[in-house]
Amino acid sequence: MITNRELKLKNGRISLAKAQSGCKLYFYGDIVSERWEFTSRDAKCPQDVADILSEIPNDAQLDIYINSGGGDVHAGLAIYQQLKRRTGLNVVHVDGLAASIASVIAMAGDDIIIPASAQMMIHRPWSLAMGDADELRKTADVLDICQQSIMDIYMKKVLSGVERGTVEDMVNAETWMTGTQAAQYFDVTVDDVAPAAACVSGYFEKYRNTPGLDTIGGTLISAKADAEAKKMQNAFDEWPEKAQADSIERVKNEFELMKLQYELDAI
Repeated sequence: MITNRELKLKNGRISLAKAQSGCKLYFYGDIVSERWEFTSRDAKCPQDVADILSEIPNDAQLDIYINSGGGDVHAGLAIYQQLKRRTGLNVVHVDGLAASIASVIAMAGDDIIIPASAQMMIHRPWSLAMGDADELRKTADVLDICQQSIMDIYMKKVLSGVERGTVEDMVNAETWMTGTQAAQYFDVTVDDVAPAAACVSGYFEKYRNTPGLDTIGGTLISAKADAEAKKMQNAFDEWPEKAQADSIERVKNEFELMKLQYELDAI
């Protein structure tokens, strides 16, 4: 029997709770392949998910909450397969953003619920490569295979009448969609009431068409929040230079303390 508790991993924390409706799993951060690659405290890797799923009855309902800017494509594909192997009902909730490989993970849901104001982004997989022409061609071939795998997953969740070519054009163009727009192509349920959450990711600056990207911290924010952020930025710009320098130094010191605490927690 599962009790309400927090499962502490070597890096990061994943909340595991049993409620009447089943268990809950959160993807509130980037997707990475190994724990040592964690870009933030909330990043997830396939081993994290395997650890969590081992604590959950295979036939129990699992509510999956996503607010992620994406990450490693192979890690995301592995997580998708882990979730699809379950016999229990998977209910995906896109709380703010399911971008890149996080949108693929979202497709593991038997039911996918997304607020009208939340977002989903689909695009071509990309990579960093170095070497001679043959090595670069091999990398391109791997990316083509990844895109084929991703397309196969998307096509399992499209609405009747939506053609593969249409979705592939959207992938090639890097398409950002609201929940309402996503419902025009994919089998998702739009929640007109729930608000969308802000999302922070180290991947936003790597995408071509990221909307509403705050230049500080890579945070995807709404138009209202954007206006507030600009007001704060304008006020900051008006400070004397010394005040700015003092503030920056204070933030750096706070960050170092947080980093130290994180390292101690991970031991």
